[in-house]
Amino acid sequence: MPDHRIESRQKRNIHFLNGENDEISSAFQTGSLTWVEMSQRMDIVFELPAEDFAPFRCLENGDPKDPVRRHGPPISLQANNNVIQPGFYVLLSPAGEPVRIPVNRQMPLPRTVSRPPSGSSATPRSEKFRDRVRNRDGRCVITGIADPEFLALEAAHIFPLAHLELWVSGKWKQQLSDDDIDTSESGINSVQNGLLLDSSAHLFFDKYALAIDPDNGYKVVSFRDAPRYENLTLIRRHNIPAKYQPCRALLKHHFRMAVLLNMKGGAGYPEWDEDYSEGCDQVAEISESDQGKLRFETVLAERLNHLLA
Repeated sequence: MPDHRIESRQKRNIHFLNGENDEISSAFQTGSLTWVEMSQRMDIVFELPAEDFAPFRCLENGDPKDPVRRHGPPISLQANNNVIQPGFYVLLSPAGEPVRIPVNRQMPLPRTVSRPPSGSSATPRSEKFRDRVRNRDGRCVITGIADPEFLALEAAHIFPLAHLELWVSGKWKQQLSDDDIDTSESGINSVQNGLLLDSSAHLFFDKYALAIDPDNGYKVVSFRDAPRYENLTLIRRHNIPAKYQPCRALLKHHFRMAVLLNMKGGAGYPEWDEDYSEGCDQVAEISESDQGKLRFETVLAERLNHLLA
């Protein structure tokens, strides 16, 4: 479909076109996104190796009409630490010829904002998870916000609890080095699958709007227009043994999911409103929302898995 453009719910200022002038990917330049970082993301989103294509900046003003013929020189992706300038880019062969670039069809795991149960609904394992994450991190590991009473800090799962079955089938427990989990446990409530986050960062993390890139010095990556998360890195206390630190493989998996969702525009991924008014019937709210059945199943699975995990 020539001249197709991605309909994204989020702000985008970098657009990648193919030789047919279809937009196949997009991103938001928060201020420091470089070409070498984009190359890493392209390896996730595109099924064609990065060495087989190159971005060319479109020279037309505004939305291009003829990007194949009206573009600048090829831009090298390898070891290119230049910051990407917002605009339109056409992806062609290094020689400037149209090339087919298949897009990865994988979509992220649907997830709601996961808050551990409290009070009578809490389980010994969920309480242990919360307490271990609090004791290890002490503050929001993204913003550095501290709260001795933990009123605004929440223990978040990196791999969503709602997808316990996929955790087990994917053998994610084997990625853990935590020696404080019972052999009979799934491991999904290991401290290595947790981060202490302030409520806003938790919402962004669960919505895949925020991620940690362990291959880039544990850089905090924001996929939205949120300057407060710019130039941050994951806060890790160096006196904590490696076997209790956040699991690198799990952070990498979450980052991959965030890249897939955001660079493909979120098409087909459910967008759920998490802003419930006090005293409202959450079940009714869910059932009346778009894709309510999927959301209901996800919420229900998370609540049940608090008991099973």
